[in-house]
Amino acid sequence: MTALRNLDSGRIIAAGVALAQRQGLPALTLRAVAARLSVTPMALYRHLPGGAALCEAVVAALAAGLPQVPRTGPVPARLRRFAQELRTALAATPGFSHHLLLHWFELPDALERIEQLLAVAEEAGLRGFEAVAAANAVFTFVLMRVQLEEALRGAGALRRTLSGLKKARTRLPRLEAHAREYQTAKIDAHFDYGLELILEGLGKRRRR
Repeated sequence: MTALRNLDSGRIIAAGVALAQRQGLPALTLRAVAARLSVTPMALYRHLPGGAALCEAVVAALAAGLPQVPRTGPVPARLRRFAQELRTALAATPGFSHHLLLHWFELPDALERIEQLLAVAEEAGLRGFEAVAAANAVFTFVLMRVQLEEALRGAGALRRTLSGLKKARTRLPRLEAHAREYQTAKIDAHFDYGLELILEGLGKRRRR
C-alpha cells in the first residue's frame, strides 16, 4: 500500500529512465516499470494511459538531459566538447541513440540542440545547406558511433581477426599489412579521430 500511496507520474517516469539506463530502451514496458516500483501494471494506468505514453515520457526525460552546445569559446572546441558529452550521455542508455536517430525531429529538446549547432555553424561562416550539413555531420556522427559501439559490445566483437582474408578471391595487401590494427576495436581512438576529421573539414570550409 505504501508503494501505491507514493505513486505518481514523476516517480513512474524516473523509474522508467532508471530501467532504460540499466537494461536499455527496448526493455522499457509497463510491466517492467511496475515490477521495479513493486506495484501491479494496472496501478500505472491511473497516471499514464499506456505503454506508448510511458515510452514517450521517458524519451522526453532522456532528451531533456542531453548536453547543451557551449555558447562561448573557439568553434572547434565547442563542437568537440558537445560531441564528447553527447556520446557519454547517449551511451548511458542503450538503444537511445537509435531512437534519437529516427525521432529527433519529434523531440523539442533535440531540436534545441540542433538549433544550437546551427548557430555555431553560422558563426563559422556557413549558411543554408552548408550550415545544416555541418550540424548534421556532428550530430549524426555521434549517434551512429554510439550505435556501432553498442553493437560491438553487445555482440562481444571488440576483438576479432580478419579470418575472411584467407577466403578472399584476390590478395588484399593493405588489409594484410594492417591486420593487427583490426584485432581490437579502438573505440575511443576512432571516435576521436573521426570527430577531428569532421572538425578539420569544417575549419577548411570556414577559411574558404
